[in-house]
Amino acid sequence: MQLPVAKKAEGEEGSSVLKEAGFIKIFFVLFTLAIFLTGPRASLLQAQPAPVEQTSAKDTDKTEEVEALVKPLTRNVYQYEPAGRRDPFLSLLEVAKKKMKERVRRSLSPLENYDLSEVKLLGVVYDGKEYYASIVLPDSRSFTIKKGHGLGMFGGRVSEIFLDRVVVKEQAIDHRGKAFTKRRVLTLRQEDEE
Repeated sequence: MQLPVAKKAEGEEGSSVLKEAGFIKIFFVLFTLAIFLTGPRASLLQAQPAPVEQTSAKDTDKTEEVEALVKPLTRNVYQYEPAGRRDPFLSLLEVAKKKMKERVRRSLSPLENYDLSEVKLLGVVYDGKEYYASIVLPDSRSFTIKKGHGLGMFGGRVSEIFLDRVVVKEQAIDHRGKAFTKRRVLTLRQEDEE
């Protein structure tokens, strides 16, 4: 079954039908936008207040018990006190390098500008009262040292001199940043080591 189609007048060519369809589409879009933009009505969303119940003496006792249980659950807050501690975010190597640079800046003696591993013991002499040691630095300069002399770049002091070795005590820093005394020994080279 076919529906009768209205005859189009000449020149109209369906423009009225198209205009009518366009108006319907525009009206529908505007209507849906208006509904979405206004949102749900506030009167529908208002919650009704709950009826207030009368509390009995038993209920107040229970709330007091609950409050008593909740009080011990509060936490004590820990606060970090950095006074006297090293910065945990600084590298220990960087701290040691800074201290070493400060020592070099103070115009130390040539004996205190080199690490003990670079210093060579040439010989030891005893004059009847005390021992003296002859050492050579990496730059080929030689020095005579005795007990108490500063030696090495980490604040070392000659603590003892024997016929075949020199004992030096240096200040070092452990992994926690605490200073401790480190004992290092310079030994005399033997003939067969050459």
